[in-house]
Amino acid sequence: MPAYHYFWTPRNEEHIAQHDVTREEFEDVVSKSKNVRPSHVEGRLESRGWSSTGRFLCCIYEDVDGFTIIPVTAYEL
Repeated sequence: MPAYHYFWTPRNEEHIAQHDVTREEFEDVVSKSKNVRPSHVEGRLESRGWSSTGRFLCCIYEDVDGFTIIPVTAYEL
């Protein structure tokens, strides 16, 4: 499982919370996802997968340098 640094801000944390997704769920899905693809917004990636809480999530983020992730949004599918 890759080790990422997640750049959380109050804004992006509040945004995913509006979709009832926690930081832990987001990081869980992104860190173990094998289903990564470009998002519909240029420069962003999308990871889909099961969180340890049993939810199937879509997580959208920016990959800065292969190690730093800037979360954008997340929601349950």
